[in-house]
Amino acid sequence: MSHFTVLVTLDNASDSIDEIMEPFWELTDDPQYLEFQNVEEDCRKKYETEGTDCVRLSNGTICPKFASKFSNLYTVKDGIVYKRNFGQLHHEKRTKKAKKIQFLPNYPYKKLYRSFKEFIEDFIGCRYYETEGAYGYYTNPNSFWDWYQVGGRWSYPFLVKENYNAPIQNEFSWVLDSVPPESPEGYKWVSAAKKGAIEWKFMKQIKMAEETKRFSMYQEAYNSQSLEKLKSPFLSITDEGIANFGKTIYYKDETLENYLSRRNLSDEDKYGFIPYGFVQDGTYHSIGNMGWWAISTDEKEEAVWSKEVSDYFDSLDDSQIIVLLDCHV
Repeated sequence: MSHFTVLVTLDNASDSIDEIMEPFWELTDDPQYLEFQNVEEDCRKKYETEGTDCVRLSNGTICPKFASKFSNLYTVKDGIVYKRNFGQLHHEKRTKKAKKIQFLPNYPYKKLYRSFKEFIEDFIGCRYYETEGAYGYYTNPNSFWDWYQVGGRWSYPFLVKENYNAPIQNEFSWVLDSVPPESPEGYKWVSAAKKGAIEWKFMKQIKMAEETKRFSMYQEAYNSQSLEKLKSPFLSITDEGIANFGKTIYYKDETLENYLSRRNLSDEDKYGFIPYGFVQDGTYHSIGNMGWWAISTDEKEEAVWSKEVSDYFDSLDDSQIIVLLDCHV
């Protein structure tokens, strides 16, 4: 599972975010967004040439090793069958019944299943589609999320005047406190606002102060070769600097100016805000492809993505509503 930020824009608060996001939903059943994946050729080759580890039970029945009628009671180690959770100590034991079960490594699928139809339907789990004339499944090739929240884990990203009425309400993530963060006097944080209502310059100043402090902490941590003060289990010290989930977030010997520039906080940057992606005019734009465990691949260069995000903000009218979504995949 992974969480990441995606921006969408609305002309009116009554516009449907679901409709904007539907073309990119992993679980959509709308035919216009689906493509058929024909798996028949690959599965037929698998059926003809491959196999899986099986066991022959004491009654002569052959079943895959993972079948519940075997795996719930027994396990296989080094080709030998043992009873699970035996006796009061719940240990593995080579019981009399276990000795009557034979392990069959890489047993041919063609022997295990009487027909290709049985194999692909019962083992692979695919159905035959008359309209396609083949076995397979439908998938959305453009999907990048399976559920989302407004704000969520990134609640309150935009700073507005205190008397501003947010057009879209924030949805809290269960892992975060529902209390809004502290804000400067006369201001508040929201997850959705009209572009013209967002205090971009003030936001940038606040973020620059935060990132300047963070830079000093990274610099001290790297020079001391200790992450103790940073208190994050996901950080690591590398030859390049400091990494988060394997991605370098601080480079040794880089200047504060370079660090801030990478964080979209250079003098040229007007917004000081960078999402993972955004949807505009029915097209999804992102810095990379987000996979499980927050692993992002095929990422664009930071400067390229920063320019793309800046151009996106520039293209919006002040009356358009920007909404931050916490997307999950």
